[in-house]
Amino acid sequence: ICVEIKGYASRSIHNKRKQEIGKAILLQRKKTISNLMPSDYRVVQVTSIYIGIKDAPSNAINIHIPAQIVPEEVASIFEKVSRNVFLKVKSLLKIHSKHDQMLQIFVPNDVSGQLYGSISGILKTAHIENPSFWGKVIQVDKNLACNELLEISEFEKKMYNQDFVVYQNNQRYIEILEEILSNEKTEIEEYPWKNESVYLITGGGGGIGRIIALEIAKRTKNSVIIIAGRSQENSSIKEFLSTLKQLGT
Repeated sequence: ICVEIKGYASRSIHNKRKQEIGKAILLQRKKTISNLMPSDYRVVQVTSIYIGIKDAPSNAINIHIPAQIVPEEVASIFEKVSRNVFLKVKSLLKIHSKHDQMLQIFVPNDVSGQLYGSISGILKTAHIENPSFWGKVIQVDKNLACNELLEISEFEKKMYNQDFVVYQNNQRYIEILEEILSNEKTEIEEYPWKNESVYLITGGGGGIGRIIALEIAKRTKNSVIIIAGRSQENSSIKEFLSTLKQLGT
């Protein structure tokens, strides 16, 4: 997914206090079974959006997507879906009600559903802006019958504090991010960095640039890392370059 970010700078803010350089961590998505109810109960008014679900209820918002999506169409389709979700969130936030509002977004339990699952970020942001708004992405089999979808919707409105759930093989899962520790065996068979290679990092004096440079230095041997940036050389940058040299780059 390509995203355009405006007004963002990764350059470190230097002050009198010595700053620690952040470390890079690897995270993996992990599904865990969960049917725990929230500790409190509240009445919520539910609005549902169905994306690529065949037997969606007639009174719900149904966004049709092609059965087969070619790579060239992914960006435009995702933009269409996310724009529709954003406009619906915006309209719900304007509603003044004594009850909480919930937006449920049903997506297929396949590769495309994983893509649309990223829309949960919009819902989380909206909840921060208005705590009485709740949103969740629900991954289901796209061939589920209408009555099964309605049953899931009814159950999920009670689980307002979970923003991403997956229904698979008659089980309900929530997804969490779990850190991959360096001494654990993981599914990552090799890193993208190669030994005896040359890497040019623009903005390398900033926070993200330093993290990437350190990661390359730790993972490779006899590599050359070129740091380019607009910042003038100072004690912090000199110390950072010294650290890279000590790692053998």
